[in-house]
Amino acid sequence: MKNFSIIVALIFTLFIGLGTKTRGQKVCLVPQAVAKPCDPKDCNTQCSLHWVGIPSPGNITGPLLGANCFSGQCFCTFCCLFGCN
Repeated sequence: MKNFSIIVALIFTLFIGLGTKTRGQKVCLVPQAVAKPCDPKDCNTQCSLHWVGIPSPGNITGPLLGANCFSGQCFCTFCCLFGCN
């Protein structure tokens, strides 16, 4: 029973730590692994070309998914994928 209590405490601490670390940050839907870097100045164009005719993911809103990757706001998964944030 003592081991179970320790495990529960560790899991609780882990969730608290992760929750406070990510609070207020925008989370990319695509991992930050950069296959090839792209030009941040061209990020909006790349976002618009990528998402033409493709419905945006449900939890991303805004005109053209925001496409504000250069300013550090990660609204566009395409820009996240190519490191334009």
